[in-house]
Amino acid sequence: SLKNYSPCDLPTEGFNLLYIGRMVGYKGVDVFLEALSNNQTFTKANFVGTGPELERFKKLTSKYKLNDKVFWLGEISEKQKINLLKDSHVLCLPSISEAEAYGMVQIEAFASKRAVISTNLKSGVPWVNQNEVSGLVVSPNSPSELSQAITRLGSDKSLLEKLSTGALERSKKFSIEVMGENCLDAI
Repeated sequence: SLKNYSPCDLPTEGFNLLYIGRMVGYKGVDVFLEALSNNQTFTKANFVGTGPELERFKKLTSKYKLNDKVFWLGEISEKQKINLLKDSHVLCLPSISEAEAYGMVQIEAFASKRAVISTNLKSGVPWVNQNEVSGLVVSPNSPSELSQAITRLGSDKSLLEKLSTGALERSKKFSIEVMGENCLDAI
């Protein structure tokens, strides 16, 4: 439920990124790490989740010399997730396959007043995160576009604030009340 998430101001220090999801191939974590390897804008990137690809992703962290800026947090509680969203500037959802159907974590980020960088999949992901409204949408499997989006948000505080505000407004479309009304209208 979104009632546990509340909007908060962006952190005043650094530029922190957050990934929350399973550590599996279709989530694009390897693409995200490659994007980070050529990016000087971000201060740190926290990765939340477990899965069969976790060790491979950790090795990529070393390969890309990101050990001082990338942190693997494993499974966390709902309260910890809320606190991590507060500590972050942007949530990244770099999925590369339509197996990522929707990305509920995007809506949790929106409710926390956090913009999202996601990918333009043929799924519900870009419908949830609208480009230039609640975040930025990039091509899947494109480390360069993802890195450019990170740089853009990290270097343009007014754009980040605009998209964060847009994200909060977008979250209201996913409230239980609005979703319930939409279902009733469809009937």
